[in-house]
Amino acid sequence: MTDPTASLLAAGLEAFNAGAFWESHEHLETLWKISAPSERDLFQGLIQLAAAFLKVERAEYRPAVTLFEKAIARLSPYRNRPHGLDVQEIVAIAATSLERLRELGPDQLDRFGSDEFPRLEPDSGASSR
Repeated sequence: MTDPTASLLAAGLEAFNAGAFWESHEHLETLWKISAPSERDLFQGLIQLAAAFLKVERAEYRPAVTLFEKAIARLSPYRNRPHGLDVQEIVAIAATSLERLRELGPDQLDRFGSDEFPRLEPDSGASSR
């Protein structure tokens, strides 16, 4: 991993884990722009995941559902651990979050608590907070 990649990914994950989803999106978008074509779907999927949680925070149900679906579709093909991320675990966490969102529906979206937002950890995948 090159230094810019490592630092941008670390900043994006740190912001994500702090619940600063817009900032996470911005770091990851910068990374996406400089990444090799073979990694763009990975970073775009992480961008979409951050954006999905931002939409949950803003109580924007339909955009959140769409972004979770897109993130899952982009990340699902990754079977290895690029940059130390257990992408399949991240996909599982995203799918669980999407399922929870659908259970709540648009009228109860405020019941999706910030304590339900996952943490993305390199070398250990994702975990619940």
